[in-house]
Amino acid sequence: MKNRYKLIAVALASALFITSCGTTIIDKVPNDKVTDKGDLEIIEDNIIDTQDDNKDVDKGEKPTNDEKPADDKDKNPEEDKEEKPANEDQKGDEDDQKDEEEGKIDEIVNTEDDQRDDLSAQIDIVKRLKVGQTIYIDSEVNAYSNANDATHWSNEVTTYPAGTYYIFKIVDNVINISLAPGEPGGWINPLDTRITENAPVGNNTNDNKTLTGEAYSWSWLYPESSGSEVLEANNGVYTYKDNNIYLTFDNGYEYKTNTSKILDVLKSTGVKATFFITSDFLKSHTDVVKRMVNEGHLVGNHSEKHLNHSAVSKDAVYTDLANWESDFKSLIGSLPNTKAYRPPEGKFSDISLDVAQNLGYKTVLWAYAYKDWDTSNQPDVRSSLSTLLENNKGGNVLLLHAVSDTNVALLEDYINQTKVQGLNFSLIR
Repeated sequence: MKNRYKLIAVALASALFITSCGTTIIDKVPNDKVTDKGDLEIIEDNIIDTQDDNKDVDKGEKPTNDEKPADDKDKNPEEDKEEKPANEDQKGDEDDQKDEEEGKIDEIVNTEDDQRDDLSAQIDIVKRLKVGQTIYIDSEVNAYSNANDATHWSNEVTTYPAGTYYIFKIVDNVINISLAPGEPGGWINPLDTRITENAPVGNNTNDNKTLTGEAYSWSWLYPESSGSEVLEANNGVYTYKDNNIYLTFDNGYEYKTNTSKILDVLKSTGVKATFFITSDFLKSHTDVVKRMVNEGHLVGNHSEKHLNHSAVSKDAVYTDLANWESDFKSLIGSLPNTKAYRPPEGKFSDISLDVAQNLGYKTVLWAYAYKDWDTSNQPDVRSSLSTLLENNKGGNVLLLHAVSDTNVALLEDYINQTKVQGLNFSLIR
């Protein structure tokens, strides 16, 4: 009797398994055949038959009463291959995912540890800093107008490039740095960059240079008479040794729509020029500046405020140039590949040129110019054209002012006749 109950239990368990596959015991065993005597044998036989039938059923499909097992010749040999259970594949994927996540966690932890060590080292350096000391910052950093803004990283006014600076003041672990000793500059948060203490004064290219601060004024009438050696010693240029005319325009402000008219002439004649613009012009005529860039002209730094760079501090020169860069990047985009700078009014010192060079600029003055900037007293067009053509010389940098009605009127003839002279036009390089 005990064996009989055991067989019944096995049969019922097998029935449940078969039912889950879509076929029941009752489908295989007629009611009138399930009697007390021999019923277990019938159930057992039908279990075996049902299991054999299910081997021919595609995985996941339920056979119907009308379906017949496929002939052996119609069977796909691939179906006979043993498939890896899905739960094993899933387990393998889960293990791989777990390993990947653990690797990422380790990477994050290691990175955080490194950052924590760097931060701790920077905090230790800041605690040791002293007013008047020099430091080197290894990356561009935001500068602020006051200590509170620097502390809270808000309202940045410009950026300072990597380089050597003097510490002017320290307040609550933020510092005021300057290019000149004893002069105020911008406030920075030392946690924005990596700082090296007691850096050598100056930038690498100029560490051994002695700066006097002597002022020079580049004359429109006699340009080479004042400061040409200082200009050339500080990556400056006013003439090249080639067969090109380097056409440049100063744009401190706009008059009428003369700059757009000049751009029209340049486009029609296929000539590229360099435009030195102030921040005021950049902000008030952004579309015109974008046109300059889009049509292949070079845009140069003529400073933010058009200060006399021979008469202000080193840090003031720096700020005047750096703020122009910030304005340009915010309104136009990335800075030009060639960084060209023209000192306002042609006034400079070896200190101001040193600042420009350390910022990566080529200082560009001129080999020839004429009195064209007074909008209320414009020179005669015909005589002006003759004067320009007479003074053409290969390699010359020519200065014209974009506010001039005379320049607008003569420009196309000047370009065409210069080409007849066998000269070409080129951008500052």
